[in-house]
Amino acid sequence: MNRVGVIAAAGGAVAVGIAPVVPLLVAHNHDAFDVPTFHFYAVSATALVCAAIAVVLGVTGIRRKDRRSASIGAGFTVIAALLAVHGLTTPGFLIDSDYTAAVGVAGALAVPVGGAVILASMVSRPRARGQVRDLIYLQIGVIAGTLAFGAFSLLLPDAVPNVPVALRPLVWWIVGVNILIYAVLALRALRTFQLTRRLGDLAMTAGLVWLAIAVATYLLSPTWSIGFWSGHFLELAAFLVIATAIGSDLVRATPSQALRSDLDVRNVVAEEEELLGAWVARLLERMAVKDSSTREHTRRVAQLTVQVGHELGLRGGRLRGLAVAALLHDVGKLQVPDSILRKAGPLSQSEFDVIKRHPGDGAALLAHIGGFANEAPLVRGHHERLDGSGYPDGLRGSELTLEVRILGVCDVYDALTSERVYRRPLTQDQALLVLDQGRGSAYDPEVLDALARVIGATLAVRLEQAA
Repeated sequence: MNRVGVIAAAGGAVAVGIAPVVPLLVAHNHDAFDVPTFHFYAVSATALVCAAIAVVLGVTGIRRKDRRSASIGAGFTVIAALLAVHGLTTPGFLIDSDYTAAVGVAGALAVPVGGAVILASMVSRPRARGQVRDLIYLQIGVIAGTLAFGAFSLLLPDAVPNVPVALRPLVWWIVGVNILIYAVLALRALRTFQLTRRLGDLAMTAGLVWLAIAVATYLLSPTWSIGFWSGHFLELAAFLVIATAIGSDLVRATPSQALRSDLDVRNVVAEEEELLGAWVARLLERMAVKDSSTREHTRRVAQLTVQVGHELGLRGGRLRGLAVAALLHDVGKLQVPDSILRKAGPLSQSEFDVIKRHPGDGAALLAHIGGFANEAPLVRGHHERLDGSGYPDGLRGSELTLEVRILGVCDVYDALTSERVYRRPLTQDQALLVLDQGRGSAYDPEVLDALARVIGATLAVRLEQAA
């Protein structure tokens, strides 16, 4: 999907997200539709969808020992439980009354409280993997507490205080807080979409926006009005969209998990490799046949470049473009004879001149294929250096973009730490020392520092250890 497509899709999502607010604006001008039985079934269906999401995420979290997924599942458990009470306490269904406070309390708090639990799981610092037992207890406690509240509400409906609905300012606070919660969650999903460009992540964004609108619609509309019913139907539609997005995401080999706050940018590499197209896939297969070490080298460089790029603030399309360029940066070596590429010893000057053509050959090949206008300059420039000593164009200083500087450093680092037919691999410390010899001259100091942070230590510490 190109940039225009991304903007169009995002604009469409916004339009679809805002459109449901129209019933709220006209709700007070319509007659009421008093159908308690239908309300029970509609709310119960929504509760079942949320329960299914909770079970899927809970089981996933337990099996993968993933606390984040289990925490988000706990949030959906809260929503499902309160919505179940909201449906069961529908006036005129099981309770012979025109109104019960329990239905208002449960309906007003279900989505905001569940959303707060999900948001808390995102912003909190994750514990060690495998510590999910307390979340299981939490979900059991939520279910037990909600069942007790539901039973109490059904047996003694008049004993539940009518707080959320009786105090109109409190309703506005609930609506405002809910909008804030789901705006944060929607922005998180939108940032994930900018990185992954998956329609499922865009659908997740729309679903979260719908939830913010749905709660405002049915809480601020007269009971049984068009706005009241629109809010409930929009809520059901939102959870169906979210359930579909989560389900399709979890079955992927590289799930994006749009509700999580610790998206692994390295997944971008695997995703981009899947989307490169048949022509490029065949080129990469030919590269693997020609020289398996070069093929694996490109994958490792791609993983490292997106981590360093993310560390330096690259996001969205720039990070994806960097991943693609890193995967393809050595594709020009397909033009290098095997006798040179696999030579177990120093290259002669003429042989090195042949090697030096591969960045230009790679860029030319991508230009011939088409669709890589942004990535081809990175492929061509990955052997350029700040002081102009690189090739093929001898670029220097500001002529090297940040992406080119990142790709150049990561390419050299992986080459130094990988085994070659003519030498043994260097350790991380040794490789960082070699790179630091070119600090400020060949290599960007900020990129070197970011690389050191990504691989687990500051360069200063490693230099001290090496000394």
